[in-house]
Amino acid sequence: MKTLKTVSFGQDIGLEDSLVTTPVLPETNNELDRNVSVLHDVIFEGPVYGNRISISKGPAEFKKSVYASDEIYIPSGVTGDVDFRGAVVSKKGVFTWLTSAKARFASDINAPEVKLKNCYVAGSIFAQTIELDNCVVLGGVFAKDLSIRNSLFGTLNTTTCVMNGLNYMIYPTSFTEETMNYDSSTELWNLSIADLGALFKGDEEDATTGKIKVNLKATEQKIVLKNEDETTKNVYSYSVASQVVIFDLVKRGSFENHFLLEAAALDNQTVKMFNLAKSNGEKSADLNTRNLSEFFFKILNGQIPVKMADASYSFEEFMKRKG
Repeated sequence: MKTLKTVSFGQDIGLEDSLVTTPVLPETNNELDRNVSVLHDVIFEGPVYGNRISISKGPAEFKKSVYASDEIYIPSGVTGDVDFRGAVVSKKGVFTWLTSAKARFASDINAPEVKLKNCYVAGSIFAQTIELDNCVVLGGVFAKDLSIRNSLFGTLNTTTCVMNGLNYMIYPTSFTEETMNYDSSTELWNLSIADLGALFKGDEEDATTGKIKVNLKATEQKIVLKNEDETTKNVYSYSVASQVVIFDLVKRGSFENHFLLEAAALDNQTVKMFNLAKSNGEKSADLNTRNLSEFFFKILNGQIPVKMADASYSFEEFMKRKG
């Protein structure tokens, strides 16, 4: 791999087997329309700007923020994983429909259209239209129109939502402005009181923790919001908040989920790498983007099973914690 410290890139940029230590930013108006192509095995240490940013073959790593005035595109057949360590923004869209590799986003994605398959996002996605298939998004998915299939996400806030397959939600509640569209085979499980810390370490789960089945029909609640001008807007919530509140009262302070999720969100911003202490005194694997991505994909794909929650607590234990 050759190191590029000071480079005059000219018009379009095609790179391979390179460590680029200089920012890839336009210096003249003519360079605003410049495309950036990763041909194979490139690491960018500085921020990257391009009209169209594409990757023909991985691996590739972008250590700072990435902006495309047109689109960011990774074809489905690309091999070799792609890592975006900073925020990713595109004026048109981010299209990463991978079948033979994974893309990992350590921060937020912001674009009018986002279409992802086999991708991990530690932050949130903000877009008008979002399509997710076999993805993990630890933050929120915020859209006007959302299609989601076989994915794990933090929460949803969208106008329309079509959900299919087996899905997992990390936080207690999601919201839509129209009723969610799903078929009879669709499943949604909530992981708010699953013992994610123990699962990550390979320890035994706490007896009262686990996943909660979300009955989309039974949990759907219509909320009518009224504006100052007397206009109204409907919002539908899908929530297991009541179970989570009781659990927090009983188990408060004995859970590592929040620390694990915060480490995932801050991985690209911290100098020190964190881990968890196992029950035998050893340290867990580092809480970094790669390890957390593999962990959540193993939950999503059934390689790490999560037991059903046993939400039964003694009255004495509840009153003791409540007091």
